[in-house]
Amino acid sequence: MRHDVGVLHYDSEYDLIRDRGGEPLQSEWLAPRGSLESRQEGAVNARRVYSNAFGQRMVQLQDDADLEVWPELIGWMDDQLRVRGLDVPPAPG
Repeated sequence: MRHDVGVLHYDSEYDLIRDRGGEPLQSEWLAPRGSLESRQEGAVNARRVYSNAFGQRMVQLQDDADLEVWPELIGWMDDQLRVRGLDVPPAPG
């Protein structure tokens, strides 16, 4: 006998389970996606997404192309830290 399961939630992981899981799952959001997350949770999720996107792009660079890109990225990030009055870590080795 098959039972449909419904979940009332505020987390996109349930949509992932619904889309890739085995048993049917009715997914209903309590509120619009992202509206119940704290500012910190939203920042953590955004960082994870951007980190993954950054990594995917760096992997695509062939041969020593990444060695050309890294210094530019680090320089840009150092500039952003300075603009914000933050400490700049020592240059890589």
